[in-house]
Amino acid sequence: MATPTIPNLENEISAGYPEKFEPLFWPRRYKVFYGGRGSGKSTTFARLLLGRAYGTKMRIACFRELQTSIKDSVHLLLRDQIDKTPALFDQIPTAREWPIKADCARPETISYIRRQGFNIEGAEKWQGCVEDRIAHLKGYKHIHVHARCKHLQQELRLYSYKRDRVTNEVLPIVVDKHNHVIDALGYALDGYIQRRGGLGVWDRL
Repeated sequence: MATPTIPNLENEISAGYPEKFEPLFWPRRYKVFYGGRGSGKSTTFARLLLGRAYGTKMRIACFRELQTSIKDSVHLLLRDQIDKTPALFDQIPTAREWPIKADCARPETISYIRRQGFNIEGAEKWQGCVEDRIAHLKGYKHIHVHARCKHLQQELRLYSYKRDRVTNEVLPIVVDKHNHVIDALGYALDGYIQRRGGLGVWDRL
């Protein structure tokens, strides 16, 4: 994987995660946060879980001490975070003018964002597309990463292949971890990444 180069760029875009919740992105099995009402725990957890669910199908168990109505429910909290996605996109100038590529595993979310006025569609997937994305990204001489993109920096350091438990030999199997932003890079390059033995975007036109 190419070594990320971090240029000094301006116009940083806020991802909506308070700095105090940075440890949520650290590779730990258990993460515990505590605080009073209004500390942002539930909202931040909901936003993070939705982001992960976009990229990987998963079951998420949510428990609250008190839930006597829809107003108190986790369902409402998650729905509210989805409703705020267009406002997050609008932090990027001209976001409504350019095509947006998304994970095709979430067609219902793509449909919702499209109804809000964004030119969004699902990126193509195929058997072996993860390996093809890696091969494409490794073909770049440099990958420039904004200094604000701490999560991508971390993923590029941690992204790896599995190793044999006995021989420690590197296996041709990509570890399905530390890949949320890297997957987004692959979606952004939809049409440019070639299937093995397939045609590039310009050859298909």
